[in-house]
Amino acid sequence: MSLWERIQILIDSKGITAYELSRAIGISQSTITKWKKGIDVKPRKEILEKLAEYFNVTEDWLRTGQEMKQNATKNQVSNELNRLSIYDESMKAINSLISQNNDYIQLILKNTELIQENTEFLKELRKTLLN
Repeated sequence: MSLWERIQILIDSKGITAYELSRAIGISQSTITKWKKGIDVKPRKEILEKLAEYFNVTEDWLRTGQEMKQNATKNQVSNELNRLSIYDESMKAINSLISQNNDYIQLILKNTELIQENTEFLKELRKTLLN
């Protein structure tokens, strides 16, 4: 398995794109393209360090595929908790909007009811004045 194949596995497991990876660790798209094509298969040490830290794996695993990923399960749990937290915050915001809209709808209905009552009153007043 090549360096790029290992990186691609990590990208897929994190649910990001190669572009997002390049931005996250401060490398160019052309570097990613070289890895994909097998041109630059020995990245500089500092890039390997950034990759290892970003994906929570060892540099040896990135280079050789021989050493197991560090704390993969812990990382997966942490990622899932982050997703759930974002989902929970989104649901709170949606519920708040629904509540606000419900209050607004109730206000509109009340105003509509008042308009109807005023219309009826004005019709009766008109009849009385015209007779």
